[in-house]
Amino acid sequence: MPAGSAHTTWFPDLKYILKDRWNAKMSIEQHFDIVNELNNKLKQIRTDLNIQPPMMWCPNCQKRCRSRFTNISITAMYYALKKF
Repeated sequence: MPAGSAHTTWFPDLKYILKDRWNAKMSIEQHFDIVNELNNKLKQIRTDLNIQPPMMWCPNCQKRCRSRFTNISITAMYYALKKF
């Protein structure tokens, strides 16, 4: 995998889902359905490519450990729509 690709949120498959499913006349419930579908696909991509969460320094235990992956928020989806 190319450098930097492990932390990419908008993989081509996700862009395709967003472009294919988006319609400006959708209800907010339908927007959240798309976000759920995008997060499910993102989880599948990360599993298939064996992408690990980034390492972080814990100030409490003074150790390096894996952080958690973030999900796609509805706000992130709206920004992506504007960008793509």
